[in-house]
Amino acid sequence: MKRSFYIILLFINCIGVSAGVIQGVVKDSKSGEALVGATIYLKGESQKGTTSGLDGSFTLRNISEKTAILVCNYIGCNTLEKEVSISAAGINKISLELSSSELNLHEVEVTARNHATDQSARNIEKISPNEVNIVSAKSIELSPDLNIANVIARVSGVTIERNSTGDGQYAIIRGMDKRFSYTMVNGVKIPGTNNKYRYVPLDIFPSFLVDRLEVSKSLTPNMEGDALGGAVNMVMKDAPSRLQLNLNIATGYNEIFIERDFMGFDSKAVNYKSPYEINGDSYTATPKDFTNQNLDLKSNKPMPNLVADFSIGNRFFNKKLGVIVAGSFSNNFKGSNSTSYGVENDTLNLPLISGKSFRTISEQSTQLGIHNKIDFQLNRFHKFILYNAYMNFTSEQIRQSQGSDLNNSSNSLSSYSLRYRLNKQQLLSSVLQGEHKLASNLNTNWSFVYGNAINQTPDYINLSMFNEISNNVKLPLTISNGGSTRRWEHNTDKDWAGYLNLIYTPIIAKTPVELSTGGLYRDKSRTSFFNEYKFFAVLNTDYKSIQGRDWTNFSDIQWKSSVDLNNNDPLNYLAYEKIAAGYLQFKFNIKKLQVLGGLRAENTNQSYYLIYTKGDVPPIGKQVYTDILPSLHFRYMPTEKQNVRASYFRSINRPGFLEIVPYLVVGEEYTEMGNPNIKHTVADNIDVRYEYFPKPLEQFMIGAFYKNIKDPIEYGWSTPQGSKGNIYYMPDNYGTAKNLGMEVDFIKYFSFIGVKANYTFTNSSITTLKRYYIHKSNGWQLNDTTQTRPLFGQSAHVANLSLLFKDTHTGWDAQLSANYTGDRIYLVSRYLDDDQWQKGFIQLDASIEKKFRNGMTLYLKAKNLLDTPMEVYIKKINPANNELITQDVSGNTTTIRHDKYMQSFLLGFRYKIN
Repeated sequence: MKRSFYIILLFINCIGVSAGVIQGVVKDSKSGEALVGATIYLKGESQKGTTSGLDGSFTLRNISEKTAILVCNYIGCNTLEKEVSISAAGINKISLELSSSELNLHEVEVTARNHATDQSARNIEKISPNEVNIVSAKSIELSPDLNIANVIARVSGVTIERNSTGDGQYAIIRGMDKRFSYTMVNGVKIPGTNNKYRYVPLDIFPSFLVDRLEVSKSLTPNMEGDALGGAVNMVMKDAPSRLQLNLNIATGYNEIFIERDFMGFDSKAVNYKSPYEINGDSYTATPKDFTNQNLDLKSNKPMPNLVADFSIGNRFFNKKLGVIVAGSFSNNFKGSNSTSYGVENDTLNLPLISGKSFRTISEQSTQLGIHNKIDFQLNRFHKFILYNAYMNFTSEQIRQSQGSDLNNSSNSLSSYSLRYRLNKQQLLSSVLQGEHKLASNLNTNWSFVYGNAINQTPDYINLSMFNEISNNVKLPLTISNGGSTRRWEHNTDKDWAGYLNLIYTPIIAKTPVELSTGGLYRDKSRTSFFNEYKFFAVLNTDYKSIQGRDWTNFSDIQWKSSVDLNNNDPLNYLAYEKIAAGYLQFKFNIKKLQVLGGLRAENTNQSYYLIYTKGDVPPIGKQVYTDILPSLHFRYMPTEKQNVRASYFRSINRPGFLEIVPYLVVGEEYTEMGNPNIKHTVADNIDVRYEYFPKPLEQFMIGAFYKNIKDPIEYGWSTPQGSKGNIYYMPDNYGTAKNLGMEVDFIKYFSFIGVKANYTFTNSSITTLKRYYIHKSNGWQLNDTTQTRPLFGQSAHVANLSLLFKDTHTGWDAQLSANYTGDRIYLVSRYLDDDQWQKGFIQLDASIEKKFRNGMTLYLKAKNLLDTPMEVYIKKINPANNELITQDVSGNTTTIRHDKYMQSFLLGFRYKIN
C-alpha cells in the first residue's frame, strides 16, 4: 500500500514538472530583503497563485503556457508584472524585485518603520555597534509566552529564575545572577519592587505591549555601567502611520486544577495597614484589631483563565502627531504540587534526611498594564515624546504544607502549616524626551524621567499546627503553643532622573566621525516597612486547642489577649542613592572597520538610615565611590552580510539596598548579618563574535566571552572582623571570579518551514568558605575550609530549539519550542560538597494560529507539554537514607525536592483593523 502511494506521488510530481514549474524569490528592490507573504499568480488566472515563504521563495506548478505574465503584490510595494518564458520540461528560476510605494510629505518627513518584524530585528542586530539579541513583536505574538520573563528565556545565553508556580520571573544572562543585570523601558532604567535588592521582576510586564525585546550583552560608554551579565530593554509600541486597532482576548486552563481543587481566601477582607500604622507605636494591639474573615479557605474549581489586550493608534495633523494607547489585562489561576525533604549534615559530612513534607500552592494572579506614547514632530529640527506606563500585578496565594519528622521513630506527629499571601506590585514610569537638530552636524537629545515602584504584602499570615497520629490514624488539627504570625511589609522605590546627550558629526581626515558626550543624574529614594505580630492560641485544660472541639473554622480560633509585636526588624529602613555619570564616546568607520569607544565615569553615593536598631548597630551609614569605565568595540564587515566583532568593557555591580546595613537577625539554624564593609563589584569583560546574515530573516552567530570579576557579591558564610570567630550568613566579596563561555545562534528558513536554535556553554568559578565535621580526641568538631564552585544560578549548558511553520497563503502559523536548562546551583550550603542543585530540564511549549482575510486570527497556546517538574538534589548519597527515600546510587545524588506544575492551555482570537 505504501509502495503504491509513493509511486502515485512520483507520478504526480513528474506530471507537474513536464507541465512547467516556476521557482523564484521575491525581494525588495532597494535593500534586497526577502519579502514574506507576497502574492504571486498568473495574470488572468488568479486561482493559479501562491505566496512567498519565510525565505521569500515561491513555487508555481502545472504551467502549460510557453509564455506567461506573473503578477506580484505586496503591501507597501508597487504591483509588479513580469513576462516569463517557460520551458515545458524544466524548472524556471526567476527573481521578482518590488519597489516601495512611497508617500511624499511636503512640510515634514516622517518615516514609519515597522520594528515589530523579524526582518527588522535581524537588521538591528546586524548594524548595532555592540552585541545585542532581539526578539521582535511578531515572534513574541507567535510564541507561547504571555509575559516578558518567559519570552526572554528564548534568547541565547539567557535562563530564567522561576517562581513557586513555575512561571519565569528574573533573567539570568550568561550565567550571571539576576543582580548582575538591569532592566529598561525605551532605553530608560526603571526602579525595582524588591524590598532588598535592585532587580525588576519581568513577569509583571505583559508581552503584548512590547514592540521588541533587546538584550545587550556588551555595554557602550553611553549606557549605564552597572551590568556584568547584560541589560534588558523593552521597546514599547509606537504610534502607527495610519489608524490601527488591535484587539485580543483568550481563555484557558491549568491542568493541575482538573486534578485537584483551587484553594483561595477572602482577600477583600485584608487590612492594608497594621494596628501599629493605624494607632501609632505606643499602642498595644489585641486580637480584636485583626480581622479573621480572611482566614477561612475556599475550595473550588477556578474559573477559566482570561487574557485581554487592546491597542489603538493613529497619526494626525499631516502625520506630525502620533498617539497610541494600549492596555493589557489577565487573570490566571496557577499552582504547583511539591514533595520536599528536610536535610541535615551528619558527622560523616553526608546529607541526612530529617523530614518530609507535601506542599500545594494555589495562586490567582491579576495583571494590568496601560501604555501611552505621544510623539510630536514640531518641524524637521525638533521632536518631542511623552511616554507613560502603569503596571499592576496582584497575586493571591495559599500554600498548604503537611510534614513529618522522619528521624522520630514513633512518628506520632504530623506538622501542618498554612500560609496566606496577598502581594501587590505597581510600577509607574513617565518619560518626557526631546530630540533636536541644532546644526547640520550637531544634534542633542534629553530625557526627564520619573519612576515609582510599590510593593505591598499586607497581613501575611502563617498558621502553624500539627496532627497527632494514633494507631496510624491522623487526629484533628491541634495548636499547643504559638500558632500564628501576621506581618505587614511594604516598600517603595522612587526615581527622579535626567539624561542629556550631545552628538557632533564632523569630517576628520576625510573620515566622518561621530563624537558624543553627555551624562545622567539620578536621585533615588527607597522606603521599607516591616511589622510582625505573634499570636498564642487560648488552650483548653489539656493545654491544647483542637479542631472540632475548640473551633471549627480557622476564623473561630481564639487567641490570647497579648499579641507580641516585632517592629524593630532591619527591613524598617530608608535608603538613598545618588548617581552622577558622564561619558565621552567616539565612532568612525575606516573602510570595512567600525570602531566605537570611550570612557564613562560613574559616581555613587549610597546611604541608609535604620529606623530601629539593636545593640550597637550604627543607624546611619554610607558608601561613596567613583568608577572609570572604559570600553572599545570593533565591528569588521568583510562583506555586506558578515560581521566580525570584538569588544572590551568594564562594568560594575552595586550592593543591594539592605546589604550594606549592619543588621543582625537570629534564626533557628543560623544568624544572618548585613555587611557595611562590602565592596561593589568591578568586572572586565571581553567578547568576540562572528555573524553571518545570508538572508534578511536568517542568521548564524558564534561567539565567546570572558569575564574577570573582582569582589563578586554572593551570600555565604563568613567570619567578619570583631566577631570573635563566629560565623554568619551574609553578603560578602569572594576574591576574584572567572566566567568563560561561548554562544551559537542559528536561524534558517526553508520556504514555509523555519528553524531557530541557540546554545550557550558557560563555565565559572568562585571560592567560598565551607564547614565540615572532623573527629578529634574530644569528639566531632566543625572545621572551616574553602571550596571552588560555579557561580550561583549558572547552568553550564543552555539551549533553545524552535520549529516554525508559516503559510501566508492559507494563513496558518505554528511554533514548537523546546528549552533546555542544565544543572545549576539552587541553594548554596554552609557545608562542604553539600550545595543543592536544580536538575537540568527540558520544557516544551507550542502555539498555532490561523489568520482570516477579515483581520481575525484564532490561536492556541500550550505550555509545559511534557509536564516537566522542577527537581533539586545534592551530589552525595547517604546509606542511612535508603529506608527513607529513593537515592540515585549510580549517579551519587540524593533528590530532596520535586515540584510539579502540569500543562496549561490558552485559546483566543485577535482582531486587527489597519
